[in-house]
Amino acid sequence: MQIDAIDSEAATRLINTVMAAVQSRRQGQAEGSGHLRVETVYDEERASLKIIILGGLNTAADLLKVIDTPSEEPE
Repeated sequence: MQIDAIDSEAATRLINTVMAAVQSRRQGQAEGSGHLRVETVYDEERASLKIIILGGLNTAADLLKVIDTPSEEPE
């Protein structure tokens, strides 16, 4: 997933939210019940954030819902 036109402060908040969701999921799951790996890259010059999610389809979909929720702020 790539998010453009995002400042470093908003990117940091979103990265922290994603990582907290991943950590929470790891603590609540049984060992061996599925792996999830997330990598993030923020390019300050382009104001672009890339979030790479590697894992099962359902797990990745759940995480995408977490990512989508903060971006639905009222304008």
